[in-house]
Amino acid sequence: MKTLRIEFEDQPGHILTIVSPVSLDAYFTVREAYEAGNWGERASFTALFAAWAPFIRSWSYKAPVSPESMAGLDPHPLLAAVKAWLDGVRDVPLPLPRASSATALSE
Repeated sequence: MKTLRIEFEDQPGHILTIVSPVSLDAYFTVREAYEAGNWGERASFTALFAAWAPFIRSWSYKAPVSPESMAGLDPHPLLAAVKAWLDGVRDVPLPLPRASSATALSE
């Protein structure tokens, strides 16, 4: 499992997220919720936090990790963390190709 630790410059704290393995379906669910978000409406935050919460391994907030807890926090660092997570998942290198089991023919 690969993780990404997101630290905040302007306030103490961090969020430790899982960046691999993440299925394409899960990645696109979070990304589409982020891109479609109308940040003046609660429903956008609810959808985004519900999709992203399973990938948070731990954080420095006193509340337990959950979409409900996120609703009680400042949204600005959380939105920045989601963006960093999306970038981190997208940048995870692909695994190396498997070695060929076929042996080369000698001539």
